[in-house]
Amino acid sequence: MLDQGHALFNDLINVSCQWRIKIDVWGQNGNGQIKITGYQLAS
Repeated sequence: MLDQGHALFNDLINVSCQWRIKIDVWGQNGNGQIKITGYQLAS
């Protein structure tokens, strides 16, 4: 589930802008925190 969530979120970001962002999302406790762990320009 988490892997699919990461993939979907990354795809949405890639479609909306030219940045490729690696993120970790914690939604287990319902606070929906998002941590951006790194980024780079999409080639």
